[in-house]
Amino acid sequence: MNYTHKLLMRELPLDRTVFVDDETNPVIITFKKDGEGPHAKVFSANCPHQGGPLIKGVVKDGYVSCPWHGCKFDIETGGGVTKLSLTPLKSLIDGEYLYVF
Repeated sequence: MNYTHKLLMRELPLDRTVFVDDETNPVIITFKKDGEGPHAKVFSANCPHQGGPLIKGVVKDGYVSCPWHGCKFDIETGGGVTKLSLTPLKSLIDGEYLYVF
């Protein structure tokens, strides 16, 4: 399986949202570590409304807002305040790397 991103987990801040912009596959990553070990939530950083660049949006109170139309999305679940939701992406933690597919 080909990955789109390979990130060192030690470079990901815990309990914060990280935007990775590579121009072709921008993503939003929330990285956490708990009693079950490390895990990540990864979503496409393109707004499902009209493809707005969420990387240029504002993160506040657990939501990211689209800079084009203000649509808000929960960074933990990807769910939107409206009927729209962010596209979840498959990820895998293997050793010290997080792979996004």
